[in-house]
Amino acid sequence: MAKRKSKNGEPRRFLDSALKSETDKCIIWPFGFASNGYGAIYARGQMRSAHREICREAHGEPTSKDLDAAHSCGVKGCVNPRHLRWATKRENAADRIEHGTHSGGAANPQSKLTNEAVKEIRRPQGRVRQVDLASRYGVTRSAISYAQSGHTWKDGASE
Repeated sequence: MAKRKSKNGEPRRFLDSALKSETDKCIIWPFGFASNGYGAIYARGQMRSAHREICREAHGEPTSKDLDAAHSCGVKGCVNPRHLRWATKRENAADRIEHGTHSGGAANPQSKLTNEAVKEIRRPQGRVRQVDLASRYGVTRSAISYAQSGHTWKDGASE
């Protein structure tokens, strides 16, 4: 659903309706979105993420400010309280991998390496230095180190 310009109080009424809903289907935020792709609402005196606001109202305050409002459905625009829960960053990242919405590895638009390149980088290179591999692939030496160690490219490039 495309975002629409809201009338005064309409986003709040939409959240209230979503909180009362008994559907198991996604409830997609129809108003404005922040640059991170999540719905945005003015609440409690400031701009907030709509999914985080509804998670707070449905499930209470997070026990830590570091917790994410995680989607069980994998849909960023969803504000169905049945699809939201408080989760650690690690749990939320695992959800994204499970949903196929993780943008790591070659799926990251800023990535310069392909899965095939990482497989090649991980093959035993003899005495080839990381700085030489970095030059060959057009990345930094630390990017090579991270790819070799598995710090990055944990999925999709393993043999």
